[in-house]
Amino acid sequence: MAWEQLVDFAREAAEERRAREAQPPEACPRDGEPLTTGPGGVLFCEFDGYQWPRDGRMT
Repeated sequence: MAWEQLVDFAREAAEERRAREAQPPEACPRDGEPLTTGPGGVLFCEFDGYQWPRDGRMT
């Protein structure tokens, strides 16, 4: 395997991570509870107060 291939793998992984983190989570990353849509489109967990995008993805 050439160094160029390793660099391509790392670049592709970084691009996929950025794309994944740009999407809102389907469930709370802390406890897995479904997220509820609140005012202004903020997603929040009724159980522990997690909010997206304020608290980030936490993956």
